[in-house]
Amino acid sequence: DPLYVSPAQCNKAPAGRRRTYRAHGRIGKYASQPAHIEFILSEKKKGVDKAPEDEEAGEGATGKKITRKQAAKKRFVSIGE
Repeated sequence: DPLYVSPAQCNKAPAGRRRTYRAHGRIGKYASQPAHIEFILSEKKKGVDKAPEDEEAGEGATGKKITRKQAAKKRFVSIGE
């Protein structure tokens, strides 16, 4: 089955109020405690196949990590060199 329950939540619903008639002319409350139950089903995501090693990859897709300083140097445009 490709579906799974991602979030599930339960909230209070307005109480159903009724009366029950008791002995000696008394009236008692007779309330139900309903709930709103919500299940959200999501579909499992399929993974992406990894590209073969021999293919040329883009600069951002190489998997090499660079520091913030190196990233800032790449953004900087040098004039006159």
